[in-house]
Amino acid sequence: MRIKSILFSQNPPQNFDKSPYAEYTKKYNVKVNFFKFFQSEEITTEQFRKKRIHIEDYTAVILTSKKVVDHFFSILRQMKLSLPKECHFYCINDAVAFYLQKYIVYRKRKVFYGNGEQEDLLRLLEENDEKYLYPCGVETIANTFSDMMDNRKISYKKVEIYHISYADLAPLSLDKGSYDLLVFFSPHGVDAFRKSYPDFVQGDIQIGALGSQVVEKMQQEGLRVDVSAPTPEHASIFTAIDCLLQKTNGRKR
Repeated sequence: MRIKSILFSQNPPQNFDKSPYAEYTKKYNVKVNFFKFFQSEEITTEQFRKKRIHIEDYTAVILTSKKVVDHFFSILRQMKLSLPKECHFYCINDAVAFYLQKYIVYRKRKVFYGNGEQEDLLRLLEENDEKYLYPCGVETIANTFSDMMDNRKISYKKVEIYHISYADLAPLSLDKGSYDLLVFFSPHGVDAFRKSYPDFVQGDIQIGALGSQVVEKMQQEGLRVDVSAPTPEHASIFTAIDCLLQKTNGRKR
C-alpha cells in the first residue's frame, strides 16, 4: 500500500528543509506533518522541597530518558544543589548516558548504561549495591519501571519531578486514516493516542516506533509495529522509514 502521508508525534524541526524529513517529500512525494502528543511539565522547587529528598543520602541516580535528565538537573540548578562527586549514574542506554555530558564532566564520573531494554537496566541495578535515587514522571500508564524494581526487591527512592499532560488527538481523526503512517517516539505518546482512541482498529494504518520501550508498549496495547529502530538493519528511524518508503512508494519520478 502506497504511503501518502506521515505524522510524526513530536514538534517540527527548526529547519525543515535541511532535515531528514524533507528528503521524504522530495524522494517519495509524501506529505509530512508533526504534532506533539504530550507535554512534560516540571514540578516547582517548592513541590520538590516538600518531598524532603536529601541528595547526599544516595550513591547513584537512575536515568531512563533525556527528558528525566533535563528536569532532574534543572531542579538541582534552581535549588543550588550538587551531587556528591562519588555519585554514580545508571542509564537506560548509551544515548542517555552520553547526553549527561551536557551537565557533568563525563570522564570524572562513573556512568553505567544498558542496551535500551528495561530488563538490562534492571540487571545492572541488581549487580551493584547502591542507594538508588529514581527521578521520574508523576505516575502514568507508561511508568512501570518502578513496579519492575519492586518485583526484583531493588531498594530505591522514587522522586517524581515532572508530570505529563496529554493532548486531545480526536480532532486529528487518526483513527479514520487521516495519515497512512504514524510515528511514535515515547511510550507517553502511545498513552496519549490510546486515551483519544480507546477503540482504535489499526487496519491498513502503519505504525513506526523509535526505541525498544515504545515497541514494547505497542505490543502491550495490541498494536502492530510496521517499522522500528534501532535494529541490526537500521540504527536510525529515518533510514528505517526511508527503506519502507522505497518498498511502498518507489522513488518520485
